[in-house]
Amino acid sequence: MCGLRLVSLDDHTAFLVDRTGCVIGILSSKDLLSERRLLDRIRERACRGDTQNVKKKADVGARLAALSPREREVMDGLIVGKHAKSIARELGISPKTVEFHRANLYKKMRVDNLVALVRMLLLDKESECVQCDA
Repeated sequence: MCGLRLVSLDDHTAFLVDRTGCVIGILSSKDLLSERRLLDRIRERACRGDTQNVKKKADVGARLAALSPREREVMDGLIVGKHAKSIARELGISPKTVEFHRANLYKKMRVDNLVALVRMLLLDKESECVQCDA
């Protein structure tokens, strides 16, 4: 089993949640199918062995590998919602240096903002979480 489940918010909205409790997607009434059918579609798509997804996953891995240790520390602080000042305080550097590292990591990860970075990391994590039933 892949560990994905639907959590209903109301009659018209549901969240797709992975086994760690991370929200992977939000579905509206026009998107909602039966839970089983939706999970079957997700599993089928994940198990398709799509070369594009494999390439994207390798690309995200390569981008993460290109980050310096300090850029990773800054990224970790940013994705949990910390501000540059608090990250700077924790790392013993200036907020301006945090902003410099943030700009470099956005450039290396090829994203324009934090939302795009988190989305990329979640999609990469999702591809690791979803497994085929053998």
